[in-house]
Amino acid sequence: MKNYGYLSTGNFNEKTAKIYSDLGLFTSDKDITRDMEKLFYFLEGKISDPVFENLLVAQFNMEKDFIKLIDNEIENASKGRNALIIIKVNSLEDKND
Repeated sequence: MKNYGYLSTGNFNEKTAKIYSDLGLFTSDKDITRDMEKLFYFLEGKISDPVFENLLVAQFNMEKDFIKLIDNEIENASKGRNALIIIKVNSLEDKND
């Protein structure tokens, strides 16, 4: 059996589509779909503490791993290496001002 997954920044809302665009990824990548499967197992109550290797999932690893990724690009830039950050977010909130 082959798993497929769709990850998106939006929910196909016709009203917001007139204001901004959403991005989506349809994939059969085993590493990504394995993490998606863990997320659904958590939502179904089959597991209680999933560990995600490839996805940033807000409740579990998003903030910590996102900061690591940004720090990595800062380090690359400071060493003269190629560095790039492209971020697409719709409703970003940080309560840790």
